[in-house]
Amino acid sequence: MTTYKHTQSGTPTITVIGGGVALLAIVAVYMYQTGHEAAWAPTAVAAILTVTLLIFHSLNVEVCDGELHLHYGIGFPSKTIDLSEVAKVESVRNRWWYGWGIRYTPRGWLFNISGLDAIELTFHSGRTMRIGTDEPEALCKAVRRELGQ
Repeated sequence: MTTYKHTQSGTPTITVIGGGVALLAIVAVYMYQTGHEAAWAPTAVAAILTVTLLIFHSLNVEVCDGELHLHYGIGFPSKTIDLSEVAKVESVRNRWWYGWGIRYTPRGWLFNISGLDAIELTFHSGRTMRIGTDEPEALCKAVRRELGQ
């Protein structure tokens, strides 16, 4: 049974990458119209950025049946965490330089789409992991409920 489900939009990502795609499209059209030989370059970069935008436009988090499921935009990349391996969960604030996306930080792996708020999972093994969210308290509460805390 699902106890928590939330989709966080990556508004900054959508704005920046979407703006880049629009600008590259304008450049590509101009280059094609003027017969420039390298007109394929901005088209190729715009295509790559469009795929990136499809993948990273949102982060979906679901707490269900003792597991925490994460997936970006179209369902890839994704991660499933067995909550029986989690010893502690707390609401935290990321440093701005930790960034967005999937990355390794001094506090372990971070899955983030936007903003600085997150939850930090501490596993029985001692390793930690962070999940960015615009609802840190609600997500913490759902994870704690699944942990029986």
